[in-house]
Amino acid sequence: MFAFITEPLFWVLGYVYMPYMSFKAIQTPDGKDDKEWLTTWVIYSMLSMLQTIPIVSSIVGWIPFYYEVKLIVIVYCVFFKGAGVIYRKLIYPFFKRYERSADDLVNDLPGSVKAKYQELGHSEFVKNALTKGREFVLEHGPEAYSTVLAMAAQQAKEGTTQQEMGNIQSSVELGSNA
Repeated sequence: MFAFITEPLFWVLGYVYMPYMSFKAIQTPDGKDDKEWLTTWVIYSMLSMLQTIPIVSSIVGWIPFYYEVKLIVIVYCVFFKGAGVIYRKLIYPFFKRYERSADDLVNDLPGSVKAKYQELGHSEFVKNALTKGREFVLEHGPEAYSTVLAMAAQQAKEGTTQQEMGNIQSSVELGSNA
């Protein structure tokens, strides 16, 4: 309902206040405040992550006062030391239940990422794209390459047709000759 107010406040807390206070906590000799801020970060990331999952993000906008409750939870964690309570009551039991599966996933992740990188890095498509990109920059300059990348991003966003992209390519070629 008031997301236009609560979301910026949530971001200021998460992107300015919490990092600064974490910075200060790391400098103290006592590890108690480190644990408090780390727990707050876990809760902040869980709340933020919910909105990145496509089906969930489309639902949360329809939940009355979702954004207000989210802000209240973070304010409770940051200013009233509520992170420990939320962690013990909600997050710890959830993670404990799925800890073994999560450990397996996390342990396998570096190998999966490396295998995917090697698969993509050795593909003919990637090699060709790198070669063509390098040739384009040498012929037209880095500014033209940046323009083409911006146009490609716009195409992906808007679903521009191949014919329209051909027109864009012609205009880039004409612009570089002028």
